[in-house]
Amino acid sequence: MKRIDNWDTFGNSEEGERIPPLPCGIYALKIVDAIDHPEEEGKEYLELHFDIVRSENAEYLKYFSKISTKEKWNFQGTTRLYYSVKAMGLFKSRIVAIEKSNKGYSFAKSNFDEKTLIGKFFIGVFQEHEYVNKEGLVAKAVRLESMRSTEAWQDEKCRADMEKQAHKLITLEDQKKERPAEPAPEQKKTASAIENDDDLPF
Repeated sequence: MKRIDNWDTFGNSEEGERIPPLPCGIYALKIVDAIDHPEEEGKEYLELHFDIVRSENAEYLKYFSKISTKEKWNFQGTTRLYYSVKAMGLFKSRIVAIEKSNKGYSFAKSNFDEKTLIGKFFIGVFQEHEYVNKEGLVAKAVRLESMRSTEAWQDEKCRADMEKQAHKLITLEDQKKERPAEPAPEQKKTASAIENDDDLPF
């Protein structure tokens, strides 16, 4: 295989150890990249890449200190900010949240240059939501659902509302999506299904 550079900088995780899913909650985020996608007429969007820079979920962040490189922590996530005429109200509210989190910054005064968003901070509210996976089953995932300003986070009442939002499950019904029928229980596998066990090394 090819040479692995900086081998000594990588942490060592135990066999079978998995990265825990991101817990619901409120996170301070930093934008590390912004990519415009204007080619989708009616669905134009900005793709923002962000890193988590602060969280009350200290145990989750500590986990990464074992598996991340010493040069860079790896908490990166992405979100899409749609800016078609239909979505402009929500888009502007998210941009305003970024502006209020970064004193003196104005997206309009930057001539709407998405690259000026890089390095800017905002508060992200992550919620668990239901979705239908490839197998047609209902599964759950945590994603960025709301972008708020640091100004809002500093307000005690607003922060309490954000905490309440973060721990509310977004169901398929909330998303106006049809819930699939429950699958029939699988038949239990019997020992007779195992063949050639003489070849097993134990």
